[in-house]
Amino acid sequence: MKALQKYIAQFDKKENFLHHQKWVAELIKDGKMEDAMKRAEALCRSGASYSNVWKAIKGINPNL
Repeated sequence: MKALQKYIAQFDKKENFLHHQKWVAELIKDGKMEDAMKRAEALCRSGASYSNVWKAIKGINPNL
């Protein structure tokens, strides 16, 4: 959680925080989402990724 707070000062794991769209805007601005998707896909191919969430996101938005 401290790592997320480093990048999103107001981060809170409570459901109330997750309902706000501002944190999503912070995560996707300046091409951050595209960079994260590329890294996740590369890590998946190398076997280092522990999550396949990027596949779900790419299924929803193939342009990423």
